[in-house]
Amino acid sequence: MVDGTSVGGTSVGGLQCSLLPPTAYRPATICLLLLTFDGMNRQELIETAILGLDRRGLPSAATDYSLSHDDDAGALLRALAAAQFAHKAAYPLEDAPVLPPADEGTPLPLCPAASVKHLSLVLNGRYLPALDEFLDALAASGFGLPPEILPNLLHRASKDDLLAKKVMALAGSRGVWLARQHPEWRPLVVPPDPDNWHIAALDERTAILRYLRSVRPDEGIALLRSTWHQDSVREQQALLREMSEGLSLQDEPFLEACLDSPRKEIRQAASRLLSALSGTALSERLFSYLQSIFHFKENNQWEMHFPADLPTAWQRDGIESLSTVQGGVKASLLRQLFARIDPVRLESLFSTTPEKIIMQFEKSDWSAPVFEGLTEGITLCRNTRWADALARHFNRKMTTESQLADKIAHLVSPAVFDEIVLNHLRDNGGLLEGGHVAVSLLLNRTDWSEPAAPEWINGFKQALYGHRGHALTHYRRLLREGAYHCPPHLFDVLQKDWPTQSDVWRHWEAEVGYFLQCLSFRREMRAALQRSNS
Repeated sequence: MVDGTSVGGTSVGGLQCSLLPPTAYRPATICLLLLTFDGMNRQELIETAILGLDRRGLPSAATDYSLSHDDDAGALLRALAAAQFAHKAAYPLEDAPVLPPADEGTPLPLCPAASVKHLSLVLNGRYLPALDEFLDALAASGFGLPPEILPNLLHRASKDDLLAKKVMALAGSRGVWLARQHPEWRPLVVPPDPDNWHIAALDERTAILRYLRSVRPDEGIALLRSTWHQDSVREQQALLREMSEGLSLQDEPFLEACLDSPRKEIRQAASRLLSALSGTALSERLFSYLQSIFHFKENNQWEMHFPADLPTAWQRDGIESLSTVQGGVKASLLRQLFARIDPVRLESLFSTTPEKIIMQFEKSDWSAPVFEGLTEGITLCRNTRWADALARHFNRKMTTESQLADKIAHLVSPAVFDEIVLNHLRDNGGLLEGGHVAVSLLLNRTDWSEPAAPEWINGFKQALYGHRGHALTHYRRLLREGAYHCPPHLFDVLQKDWPTQSDVWRHWEAEVGYFLQCLSFRREMRAALQRSNS
């Protein structure tokens, strides 16, 4: 009901009248309504309804909307509803702002028509995981992004920082100009204003901090300090997360001060950031805590002695007493310390190699918390040598600790990747055992080697020939990931000799078909750019 009128069950002064709802009108009918009421005085209809038809006669324009069974009151109600509808639909639009002139900078060479088609197929969703691969290949070819696809990519880039860097490097002057015209895309090319820090919402402040850490890190720390004690814990946690990029020893004083926070969430976040830096005071303190636990005897044998009560200094440095975790307080302390210490430091503590240190704990009762913490420490410090040693340990045990293996898979060297995958296939009749570290390596890496891909595919084919496909459910995910991780130039080899006559083929036909289709698409996608570039 607006201004005494309503559409649908229309009523004025207690009288009821039926009118079709606005959705029932065709566009042509709406246009007719607007034209009809262009010269009609809506206010006159409202006054007539208020004063009554006995005081003011029915306006002549109202008769155009009456039906054969309407009396004057019905005709007035019907006209009021139509007038209200026209009033709401026909308000004048503001003049559109004048667009600034297009940037006349040197454009990048546009990618060929075939590649435009390939990119469209990727963005339509069928081959979306190939987007990064396409952008990398496009950058290597020297071409820029096609203008007609820029809006789609700018929209995606506005929600993904890693994608934004690739897209804007290939967007050229046209993409920069276009991004400036849209409020959601403008942050891609217009940096946030640090002067807004004290009045900005959290999202804008995180964007300001992210920007300043890449150009003027000292200024970012100064702004953090200026409002830190007024920020909520949630805000402090969000801002600390932004410091993981570009982390340096210049951040140590601020993060060290965060260790004095009364909230353990802030202490632990600051401790984790400081632990990722070598040479900090915290890293030395944490190492001293671990040293105090281990007591060495002759022949490098050791035993552990834990403090009876958790020292206050340990709590300040982000170590908590957690009695609810598996293994109790002692296991929790051990896991936390191993997670915060650069694993290289362990070599000096135990005076031996990563492989031998791992074997020592493998035989102890503390293997679970140590390997959990060690996995976090390896990931935190991005240590490939220790990742190789731990992956070999998982492989040696034929372990199913896939969650730990998943975390270090991206750090394992290509040589050890091939060693583990190929040896496992050889020792297991060409099949990959579900939950094995070899499967974790394949599922969590994008750089599958040329020898590994054909080997596991051939083993899978033989299993299907032997009607063993029912027990290989983990291969469904391997096929999905392999569609984008296998080297695409192997397509001709991998498409041959599939057991299409096997009894179990119907259970795998769709997955294998998608795997081969993606490989073929990626091969042609790369070839099109290479042909045009040459």
